[in-house]
Amino acid sequence: MLEIVRGRTWTQDHTVLDSEDLTDLTDLSIFTQFRSQIREKAALRNSKGIFEHKLVIEVTVARLGSVITQSLTRAQADSLSPGEYLIDLVGVRTDGTDEALLEPEAIKVTNRPTQLS
Repeated sequence: MLEIVRGRTWTQDHTVLDSEDLTDLTDLSIFTQFRSQIREKAALRNSKGIFEHKLVIEVTVARLGSVITQSLTRAQADSLSPGEYLIDLVGVRTDGTDEALLEPEAIKVTNRPTQLS
């Protein structure tokens, strides 16, 4: 489970490989955009009767070569309440189709003794 500590910056790097031998990097230039969101873990039924996970915060996403980095500033991390949430990562291909690069994964927001400000 990933962890975000309130009051601290947070980054998570993902190196995308084409094989398991750790040498064949994936060409991510086929993606024009990346989007990541943290949402509440418990889903609620909306007015149309569809279960939805409420958006908590948009996560900044950057790509350099075959590495995708998700990050939050100190202020963004501090704005989160302690608890468990879901995070995902989606890429938009050059042809306009979406691809889930990180399926919804549990993420925990915690307090720690040392707070930086």
